[in-house]
Amino acid sequence: MTFGLALLLAVIQGLTEFLPVSSKAHLSLMQIFSGSFTEPPVFFDVWLHLATLIAVLVFYRKKLMDYFRPDNFKALIAATFFTGIVGLALKPFAERAFGSLPITGVLLFCTGLYMFITQRLWPAAQKPLDLKRAGLIGLIQGFCVFPGLSRSGWTICTGVNLGLEPGRAAEFSFILSVPTIAMANALEFWQHRHELGAMHWGAYAAAFVVAFAVGLATIAVFTRLIVRRHLTPFAVYCMVLGAAVLAYYAGRTLS
Repeated sequence: MTFGLALLLAVIQGLTEFLPVSSKAHLSLMQIFSGSFTEPPVFFDVWLHLATLIAVLVFYRKKLMDYFRPDNFKALIAATFFTGIVGLALKPFAERAFGSLPITGVLLFCTGLYMFITQRLWPAAQKPLDLKRAGLIGLIQGFCVFPGLSRSGWTICTGVNLGLEPGRAAEFSFILSVPTIAMANALEFWQHRHELGAMHWGAYAAAFVVAFAVGLATIAVFTRLIVRRHLTPFAVYCMVLGAAVLAYYAGRTLS
């Protein structure tokens, strides 16, 4: 992997982790079309997710203590539990799907469609974050191990559809990513522990810093957009990109 490619992937991760467009899909597509990516793809993906996890901690540093209060802490634990159960069960399938154009295209289109429907049918009622709603959000997050299913898009839209205020749904989605990504990183580091010495650590370190900086800026922008209910551009983007990926795959298959 070249140094320039590592930085490009870091910028893409920083942007797409918090924008509802599926960072996994973008990283997967970049790795497919770059032609020069030789690192363990899921490992490098998780490494960049660690950088954006730190961005979440920095951005929500004043809010984090609220999640040690009993009600919020129970909600976070419930959501993390369901994410872990579903995510671990689906992980082998998700790893095989990583790099699959048809799967990525279809799931990107589904992500865009879900956001488009949410935008059109935005619930008026505002309800509290309880264990049931938190568990459902965590369950949905568990399915987002597949490239094309935007973790932020699906969890925020699910929160909104369950009656959460948009800012609250975004906050819970991003903070929920912290234990989830931390566990994923621990698992990936353990699985690739024998390969760590062969990694291009200079490129990895630079990519980490870039993903962190871009991710921090993206959170600040997107939290303002979600409060104003601006999902349509992201929905259209995902549907168009998904359709383009499928069209490319079909054309390549038929040629």
